[in-house]
Amino acid sequence: MRSASTANRPARSVAVLFATLLLLSGCAAPRVIRETPTTIAPETPTPVAIASPTLASPTVSPTTDARSYTVDRVALATRVDANGAPIVETTVVSETARQIFLCVHVLGIWPGAPFRAYWIENDQVIGQSDALAIETQGRPTWVALEYRPPFALKPDADYAVELLIDNQKINRFVFRAGKGDPAKAVAEAAFATGFNTSGKPTGVRTSFPADATELIFRARVSNMVDPTGWIFTTLWYRDDVLVAQLGPDETDNGRLLSFTLRPGGDFPPGPYAVALLLNGIEARIVPFEITSASNVPADDTAGTPSTPASSNARVTRAVLTDRVDSQSNAPEGDEITVWNAVGRTTADLWLAVAVTRLTREDIVEIRVNQT
Repeated sequence: MRSASTANRPARSVAVLFATLLLLSGCAAPRVIRETPTTIAPETPTPVAIASPTLASPTVSPTTDARSYTVDRVALATRVDANGAPIVETTVVSETARQIFLCVHVLGIWPGAPFRAYWIENDQVIGQSDALAIETQGRPTWVALEYRPPFALKPDADYAVELLIDNQKINRFVFRAGKGDPAKAVAEAAFATGFNTSGKPTGVRTSFPADATELIFRARVSNMVDPTGWIFTTLWYRDDVLVAQLGPDETDNGRLLSFTLRPGGDFPPGPYAVALLLNGIEARIVPFEITSASNVPADDTAGTPSTPASSNARVTRAVLTDRVDSQSNAPEGDEITVWNAVGRTTADLWLAVAVTRLTREDIVEIRVNQT
């Protein structure tokens, strides 16, 4: 298989914007945001160096009056649902983010338990968020602590948020501002059925029969970047020939992308590759193979000619003839269905194909088979 380089390949821009919808938490618990506190309460955390860009989850933290609870998950998000749960988790936020939520999933918390978050920039407290736990009747619940930055965040600054429950420090969680490194945008990419809880692809395969109805290529965008406004597209190649160009399928999660190709049995067996592009630059390339169909011979040409599902072009007529118009390519000779000739003689024959809605990006491929 030749390398599926994108240096001289045709490209067609497919633009998909991930807008961040900013929603207020639907929790009934009161919240107090102090953007620039002038004094720091005694329980203010002592700044420490930021050690890791990965969120950690504490397990059990006892309170001063021996009441206990379990924190089994903590996440940063810019959107939460009506229950305070994160819609899209992240560790990178936009420089102009209007809202940031520290979402805490907790079990066994009592009504009125105080939650507090200190928002820190370069070891300096720049904001504070407070919330009270509501009655849950023993069920696990989300508590979302909201912070609204009064100014743009700095890409070169170190940010962290420190969580306290019932005036006891739980942990410090770091995050970054800005887009992040595009070179690290794609965490995983494969032909797969989905991703597991660790973010790894499941049901991975690299070979498909020629009669496969669809090929689904999936990619997971890293939590270390902010993909808002980035454009993802795919180019599909057979050797070095572009056969399809697709944008992502519709999704509610901008970090889990899928690209569905429906070849309709038009792809002959052989080596292929799909290139994932980020803003027009190749970010990942994944080879795959089309094998002989499971129920028909790979070179079976019976049936009506068709085109890939990614194109709107349609073949309306195909005529084999010995003469065509030099300007329009329309058939001028008689339609030929049988050609009688002496063995080893040659003849010039034309296959005139009428196609509607053909664009410059479409590829018309004609396969000649000898039986």
